[in-house]
Amino acid sequence: MLGERQSEAVAWHQLGIVYAAAKHWEPAERAYRASAELEEASGNRTGVARTWGQLAQMFRARGRPQEAEGWYRKALAVWRESADPGALAITLNNLADLLRGHPDRLDEARVLAEESLALRRTLDPAAAEIWTSYNVLAAIAESQGDSQSAARYRREERAAFRGFAGSRHALREHGPLIAAVVGTVARPQHRAELEQALEPMIEHGWATLVAAIRRILDGEHDADTLCEPLDRGDALIVQTILEGLRDPDSIRDLTDPPDADDQGRSGAAEDARALLARHAPLILAVLAAAAEPLLREQLTLVANSPDRRVWKERISRQGAKHAKKSAILW
Repeated sequence: MLGERQSEAVAWHQLGIVYAAAKHWEPAERAYRASAELEEASGNRTGVARTWGQLAQMFRARGRPQEAEGWYRKALAVWRESADPGALAITLNNLADLLRGHPDRLDEARVLAEESLALRRTLDPAAAEIWTSYNVLAAIAESQGDSQSAARYRREERAAFRGFAGSRHALREHGPLIAAVVGTVARPQHRAELEQALEPMIEHGWATLVAAIRRILDGEHDADTLCEPLDRGDALIVQTILEGLRDPDSIRDLTDPPDADDQGRSGAAEDARALLARHAPLILAVLAAAAEPLLREQLTLVANSPDRRVWKERISRQGAKHAKKSAILW
């Protein structure tokens, strides 16, 4: 299994992601290129397109937009021939986002972003993440001086993100803040206490959200006015506060203790983390084998051992060695 081209290509792709996340660009590029070569050799066009997309993202992060565009366009050619509109929409949007940084290419960027949006409107909203297309279109329109379209796209971005079921779950983290603001509007005498909680938020990068909350406390309750300068995450918090002002019961689920289903999901997540920790040596050994082909043969012999205890001990040693090596490299 480990010797198959496609399995090795996937391993190289994942290793490239790890290196790129750590900003180790040259090893990341080598890993991605190795993956792409294997995918091409096995005829897996969609697999190679995914790796080309990652190469594009990596070159963009390195401040090399021309090379990034080249890889995006290679991937785009494959996705146009495939039956995967989601991947095509993502690549179109990523290329549009790249080109919007060039004032002389804004029209081209807008065409790409609008094509991405049209595709995403045909897909499942949760999987499509359509709000990212609205975000890029808003930025392009703003750069073109089309403030009216920019404001409209931002409203649509906020509405799409708010309609996503996962957003409500994410709001639970901010439930106490939302409830505190709603409560303080009803009881202004407690504002000084809330202000004490807001000050540290400014130091942690929430200054724009705090400014919007203070405007709410001062009596401004127009959603579009308040949300215009905010990103979609902060806007969602503000929209929920305003909803709570209209109907306090609407935010009760954000502060209530989690129900049995939530606790079950939490328990499942803990079990998954425990399982991942238990098999971490194996995962590290596989990564080592992917990065160093000579280890593949050793790993195959170990995996075929009939003695499970010996298998686990040898895997653990290989994993520990790779962990030590990785710590040095990174």
